Amino acid sequence: MILISPGSSSTSASRAASAAAARSLAVCLPSGRSRVKTTSSPSRTAAGFSVASATLAQHKLTSSTSRAQTERHPGTGPFSSNTLITGLGSPILSSNRLLAASEPQPPEAGKPTSGADGPRLPLPTHSSPNPWVKRPIASQLHQEDPFVTARIPVRGVLPLTHLIASRSEGAMAAFCLAALLNVAPSLAQEPSAESDASEGQERPSEAEEPTEGAPKDAPPSSNGNPPATEADAPAAEKPPAVRLPEVLVQKEAIYPEGHILDAVEVHVVLVVEISEQGDVTGARVLASGGRDFDEAALEAVRQWKFVPAYRDDNPVRSQIRIPFHFIPPELLLGGATEAHGHAHKPQGPEVEGVPVEVTVEGARELRPKARSTGDFDLGRDTLLAAPRSEGAEILRSVPGLYVGRGEGASVAHNYMLRGFDSEHGQDIEFRVGGVPINLPSHIHGQGYSDMDLLIADAVSSLSVREGIYDPEQGDFAIAGTIDARLGVPEAARGVTLRSSYGSFHSFRQLALFAPQGQREESFGAAEYRSTDGFGQNRRGQSARLNLQHRFGKGELTFRAIALMNVARSSSAGVLRRDDIDSGAVCFLCVYDEATARAQGGQTGRFLAGLFADYLGEDGANGEAGVWLGYDTFRLQGNFTGFLERSSLLDRTSGRGDLFEQENQTLSFGLKGRYRTAKAELTPWAKASIEVGLTGRVDTIDQSQNLIDAASNNQIWDKRLDATIRAADAGLFGDLNVDLTRFVTARVGLRGDLLGYSVDDRLHQVAERSRPEDASIPGYRRSAAGMAAGPRTSLTFRFTPALEVMAAYGQGYRSPAGRMLEDGEEAPFTKVHSTDIGVRYRSDDVFEAALGGFYTTLSNDLAFDPSEGRLEATGPTSRAGATLYILARPVEWSLLSLSSTFVDARLTDPPPPTAEEPISPLTSGARVPFVPPLVVRLDASVKKELLRRLGPNALVGRAGLGFSFLSPRPLPYGASSEAVSLLDATLGLLWGPLDLSLDAFNLFDVRYGAVEYSYASDWSPNDGVRSRLPARHLAAGAPLSLMVNLGIRL
Repeated sequence: MILISPGSSSTSASRAASAAAARSLAVCLPSGRSRVKTTSSPSRTAAGFSVASATLAQHKLTSSTSRAQTERHPGTGPFSSNTLITGLGSPILSSNRLLAASEPQPPEAGKPTSGADGPRLPLPTHSSPNPWVKRPIASQLHQEDPFVTARIPVRGVLPLTHLIASRSEGAMAAFCLAALLNVAPSLAQEPSAESDASEGQERPSEAEEPTEGAPKDAPPSSNGNPPATEADAPAAEKPPAVRLPEVLVQKEAIYPEGHILDAVEVHVVLVVEISEQGDVTGARVLASGGRDFDEAALEAVRQWKFVPAYRDDNPVRSQIRIPFHFIPPELLLGGATEAHGHAHKPQGPEVEGVPVEVTVEGARELRPKARSTGDFDLGRDTLLAAPRSEGAEILRSVPGLYVGRGEGASVAHNYMLRGFDSEHGQDIEFRVGGVPINLPSHIHGQGYSDMDLLIADAVSSLSVREGIYDPEQGDFAIAGTIDARLGVPEAARGVTLRSSYGSFHSFRQLALFAPQGQREESFGAAEYRSTDGFGQNRRGQSARLNLQHRFGKGELTFRAIALMNVARSSSAGVLRRDDIDSGAVCFLCVYDEATARAQGGQTGRFLAGLFADYLGEDGANGEAGVWLGYDTFRLQGNFTGFLERSSLLDRTSGRGDLFEQENQTLSFGLKGRYRTAKAELTPWAKASIEVGLTGRVDTIDQSQNLIDAASNNQIWDKRLDATIRAADAGLFGDLNVDLTRFVTARVGLRGDLLGYSVDDRLHQVAERSRPEDASIPGYRRSAAGMAAGPRTSLTFRFTPALEVMAAYGQGYRSPAGRMLEDGEEAPFTKVHSTDIGVRYRSDDVFEAALGGFYTTLSNDLAFDPSEGRLEATGPTSRAGATLYILARPVEWSLLSLSSTFVDARLTDPPPPTAEEPISPLTSGARVPFVPPLVVRLDASVKKELLRRLGPNALVGRAGLGFSFLSPRPLPYGASSEAVSLLDATLGLLWGPLDLSLDAFNLFDVRYGAVEYSYASDWSPNDGVRSRLPARHLAAGAPLSLMVNLGIRL
């Protein structure tokens, strides 16, 4: 029961106002489950109302906030003097006299208080406009849409005596939230008979009052009597452990100057989305006050910062409703000349209320992810801190990951992560929006992944799991898994057009549409790029499309996604280092031979998927989806010059080693998982179980030929012509156990069965020197294999901010189908990985992780330039450590720093052969191409420079990205040089306009994007064919500038 008394007076008018408020506040609790009364015996006033007692009666779901979280200084009201209610407005309530002069004042922040019922917790000490109300608020929870929702519709009458800040709905909302959920339970007081009589209601009997020793805020039992203790309450009454978001930084809305002469009061209500990091990632107008007022409210709320909502000690995304009340200057107290969305003199006692809604999302975020210190969620502010010349470059912010490009815009980037030279993706499982990107048995590299289909402005975050500790991780997750989540936050929604022009006649055009009022995941984006390229033979153009939409409501929502990428480019290929040093060829040039100038490629990729997300009322959740994809790839490259000879044409060689690779892949896949609600095993242990499956089928057509660029690409040797059909069926399970709130154990298992059918049309082709009837070309074969292994992790929480984590897992990489023999048990590459470290997180201000890892691989792969594809290098091992720091020292700045050191060694490399009598690899040597040290720094600042420049504020921003790559070991004992690259950006934002200047490789460092060591000969007419290994490199881009002009409507 909730009883309300008028403020400082007990006149009939005030009693009537209290009665009206009581009737209105009845809707603050679930219908049919609450009783509200008023009394003329005041206790403590808050916005003109006093809570005399509160017993929340017979409502289904009770507060999830502990009693300690709702305690306050005894003898005071819920709001202290000279404080500001935050979290429900901008601001909602400000008062310099809400407490009687004789009432004790709040103690100093950070010092514990005491009262009649025992010691109190220290007050919050963070910088807050109102530390008294900036604490987790308990809520009456129910499930709606994919959210856990607390809805408190508010309507009431406000006395004029104490309210000087706001008579808006927000003030009542703040009072209702505080009184019902945070304040009322501990301000219990017997109602007066007068108030009972005035309402025509009987005084509650003693049987309805809490018994001695029972908590004052305990709900009554089903028979109307409260339980004696909290333990006696039915277990079913316990809600999920949810903590609502709290405001850290709040910006006031500015009254639009163009409407000051109108002298009107305007209400705007926003629905604001808050990320797991506490950032405002979306805001939409629920109740409009006009375009200018809507934009002023949106501009203000986008600068707010929150402590994120928590579910079961895990930060989750959430939504809240925030009402703004705009008051013209002439109505402000004291003749103020600046108009804000607050501080006004009430014009009447009647205020029309609006529902205040706080929602905590649970559908797609309930799956436990943090299993080791190598798990990271990188937000949009980190990904876009530094300039990005192409979408895939956002991956550079991943701790320990280096991204380079040496074969042109039509070929995937080179990736190096955690001591693995993943080439084009063989050791990293890539996903975009949950859709797999890796292509099995690709002609240019196993697990080939072209992440250039990303548009940086359409990526909301990166989910990074380094290591193989989650049973959901599948094929290619040797070094880890990276999932790019797509979405456009509210601050960037609308229609955005951006044109860019810069060095080497580079042009880029972006078009993005994200309808306001839609969810963050609903948008469409298109990007086109063209360039003449730095140096010779690097011209290229490309286009990509990203489209995604989330729809549906309730327990089941759906997400549709489509991705497309098309690119065509020329390539300068690789150059011998000694030719560069001697001046035979310049650093940015290409060899003056037709077989070198013909290098280049073309690619196209299409992916589409439909996914369903489920969230049950009890927290159970799951997802299911299907996807399909098509890829076409053609590449011409020459790594060795003039060394190859034909196996089909007798005595034919020296026509240039230009190889042509073609690959087409048609894929179809599905995925599904279900996680149960947490079940209470004992009073100190809870557990949930997850089961899931993945499946995909691929049809791959591929070929490789040697062609003569001087004779219209005439084929002069055939190396491969095959069709591969592959199927992968995976099943996994995961047990998650919380042993008190200090220890979490996870035990999982995954198994995959892979099958292959290979039609090799060139196997056993007779050479010209052999009789034509010696064999019939072709070799059809099939093979299958099973890969299974455990995934476990253990987390110790010493404090809510400090965790120690240990993990162990086994994973696999599938073999290239063309390498299998008939009936062979598919020889999977097995990985065993161990990780241990510590993580510290302080709200959204500071995060640090330090972890060590040890990994063994049964059969590694390395790039063989002579064939243009990957070849086996035998077992390897890696030991290393990663340090990651993320800091936001002030609200307008960000600093992200990572450093990874690894010692990668060859354990048992392949022995020399007749074709290669000198092995490029030796036992105990460092794994080739793997840098021992990778450092990455991202930093940005964004701050208002001028509060008003015409109708808009002028905002400045700056950012930089720095990458360091230590010297990399190369085959035959060679080594590359270290690489240090600095990119920077400066920009101005004025209303809808965005102007910026990007600089890449700011210090114009001359470096090799990729480097190799092998034999080649680029002198076809000297009569000598050298077989001595030499260093080769593909030049990296020099200093380049790009000017960007964008507009958002």
